[in-house]
Amino acid sequence: MRKPVFRSLIVAAAVLAGTAGYAAPSHAMVANAKADFTHVAVGSFWASTRGGQPFFICTGTLVSSTVFVTAGHCVDYVVRYGLESYVSFKQKMPTTPLKSDLIAADAILNPRYKESNGTDLYQFDVSVLVLRKPFSLPHKEDYGQVAPVGLLDGMKSAGTLTNSEFTLSGYGTEAMVVDPLSGQGSPISFPDSGERRYGTVGFAALATSVLHENQRANAGYTGAGYGDSGGPTFLPGSNTIVGVTSTGDIPCYSTNTAYRLDTQEAHDFLDPILLAHR
Repeated sequence: MRKPVFRSLIVAAAVLAGTAGYAAPSHAMVANAKADFTHVAVGSFWASTRGGQPFFICTGTLVSSTVFVTAGHCVDYVVRYGLESYVSFKQKMPTTPLKSDLIAADAILNPRYKESNGTDLYQFDVSVLVLRKPFSLPHKEDYGQVAPVGLLDGMKSAGTLTNSEFTLSGYGTEAMVVDPLSGQGSPISFPDSGERRYGTVGFAALATSVLHENQRANAGYTGAGYGDSGGPTFLPGSNTIVGVTSTGDIPCYSTNTAYRLDTQEAHDFLDPILLAHR
């Protein structure tokens, strides 16, 4: 089972019972995204029952050697069902990795997180995994950097936000396949590539807690799909994370909505964790 309008994988009860038999999409970015070898801090988020086969659920970003920032609804899922959490920073992943190929982590759910009721957005949609063993990247600047409070508001005030573009990275699915005869999307058809990919989105609108992004292919943009939840929205040419993918339109065609990290509410949750796990 998957929540249809949100970018996370909600697996069937069979998986929770310890079987590997679930049918759901898991990897690639939509609309002509390219393989991402640059954003090495972006990793895939995996879950497993004890003794079970790990399955892919979301994306996230390493912001220190142990702190992996992702979406609250991804972490809520593993906490709610008592699942084990794992991450990997390999650019291309097998469909069924061994636990020994992954890095074990502990989930910390934002205590203010609130699940969507299907008609509104997730609230306080940021949480973290803390890796049980540090994972070092080649250079300090390779780690993701949480945007300072007020960054996007400052860009809006300066008149530079409206024409801004942003870089997304993630392991999520491609856009739904369209039948060339009917013009309709094939049911549950989200092609799978199994790799970290990146793309560019445009600015659509800024709200108090979220950044709405334009990912329409006819505007020349790529964008996020299912499984990209928790993945970063970067300022172009940098590792500054202004938001994490939270939700979007069902076929992954037009809109991506990122929960902002440049707000005081996001920093109230993240700053103490980053201080404790430098």
